[in-house]
Amino acid sequence: MALLDPIERGQRGLETEAEVTGRTAHEPATLFEQSWRDFVFAEVWTRPGLPRRPRFLVAIASAVTCGLQDSQIDDFVRGALNTEVLTLAELREAALHLAVYAGWGNGGKLDRAVTRVAKELGLPPTEVPAICPDPWDPDVRSQRGHDEFAKVMTFAPGPPATPYLEGINNFVFGEMWCRRGLDEPSRRWITLVGVCESGAEIPIRSHIHAAISSGNCQPAEMLEFCLQYGTHAGWPKASRIQSVVLEMIDKVAKGLPWHASDKITTGFIGLGSQGGPMAERMLAAGYELTVWARRPEATDDLVAKGAHRAASVAELGERCRHVGVCVVDDAGVEQICAELLPVMKPGSVLVIHSTILPQTCERLATEAEARGIAVLDAPVSGGGAGAAAGTLTVMCGGSEAAFAKALPVIESFAGKTVLLGPVGSGQRAKIVNNALMAANMGLAHAALSLGEGLGIDRAALADLVKHSSGRSFGFEVYARLPSPSAFAHGGKLLRKDVDLLGTITTPDNALAYAADPFLDAALTAMEQAAS
Repeated sequence: MALLDPIERGQRGLETEAEVTGRTAHEPATLFEQSWRDFVFAEVWTRPGLPRRPRFLVAIASAVTCGLQDSQIDDFVRGALNTEVLTLAELREAALHLAVYAGWGNGGKLDRAVTRVAKELGLPPTEVPAICPDPWDPDVRSQRGHDEFAKVMTFAPGPPATPYLEGINNFVFGEMWCRRGLDEPSRRWITLVGVCESGAEIPIRSHIHAAISSGNCQPAEMLEFCLQYGTHAGWPKASRIQSVVLEMIDKVAKGLPWHASDKITTGFIGLGSQGGPMAERMLAAGYELTVWARRPEATDDLVAKGAHRAASVAELGERCRHVGVCVVDDAGVEQICAELLPVMKPGSVLVIHSTILPQTCERLATEAEARGIAVLDAPVSGGGAGAAAGTLTVMCGGSEAAFAKALPVIESFAGKTVLLGPVGSGQRAKIVNNALMAANMGLAHAALSLGEGLGIDRAALADLVKHSSGRSFGFEVYARLPSPSAFAHGGKLLRKDVDLLGTITTPDNALAYAADPFLDAALTAMEQAAS
């Protein structure tokens, strides 16, 4: 590794200091002055991660709010004007904006510095728009403030129920953020310094999140901001701010609001014998869970354990960033998704646990992608008992990004989770698996019937096979049945899956051939009992 030359660093520091301050830089006379030259100017100001404009804005606002001398504030103002990074009009707007977020005393300090430097440089007065020079409608300003708040903060404001909140709505957002004299990203950097200096938890967290989620400030720029801010505010303050920045970078990447817990907000629809235990495992894992069912009473147990009950599918979709659907068939999934997709937020993930046609999932994924929503088809195997025990096998189809986003939630009820390919792959694997289960039960049905025909005791043969090479899970399930009719409910579901296999392959496939005699016997018995 090449060694760094301290002489070269010192020269670079003097050159940068002269550029940044707009005055001749002198050799440092003290150790402290040397640290300004060698670290602040030579290293921090020359880093590429943050453009000069935000660096000047952060430096100017920090110099004012952190109590630097007037001459040091003047240096940064002079440098910004000499390098034409900021105009005189923009600096006047910066002083007004700083007043909002750091108090009018600090805004006044900056405004006076701008006046001093403008006089020193012989700059003529600049025209800046007056504050509301024309008569205005208070209701219009209030609505404008509401809309600007939602745009700037990236979430909707609550009602302005106190004089303070009225001031935020009407003046801060209804007037200051709407002014054209300074662009929105520049206002962000001034705001960040103001809220960081305040030490107030909610403004710090919400404004850092909004700066990133709005796209005004990139994550890498925010990390550089911490370093630039730290040179004026000190490392302890900057360390605290960096921890919030790192947290908010992660939340924005996950599509979470600033105040959310680290765990994504989840929803579940389809609380039957399979879906109910899955949802309960999600809740037990600490996820905020919202549930919906056609019969509200079906959600009572989960609500009693801490879940939220949505009044509609749309309400659930609006609230949740991860939505699991585990209803019976294609028609049910499509009906639910027709209500979910229009209201789910971009960055959310829709996880389809139902066993349905892969083509249905592919069609829904195309529609969802156009809305910025990821779809993962993730049918499960293991039944209600496996869901309750957290040992389900989950067969997934979708992008790696969607899989990674959904995996932590899925792992709350899964023992094994596999990404098999693009959307639809999970369904194809599940249909084959279920058809194989039906075929094994069909073969068990045939084998035990043949054994009885050969004079072998049915129970003895069943016990023998369970300990021999002919055993299978399907055989063991079948052997426990007193008759095929006892599997009528499960047979109906397996018949659906075998028919799905016939749809995506051919109706006369080998698995269907093996399964059909048993399924026909089970469903015929059910029909006879019903009649």
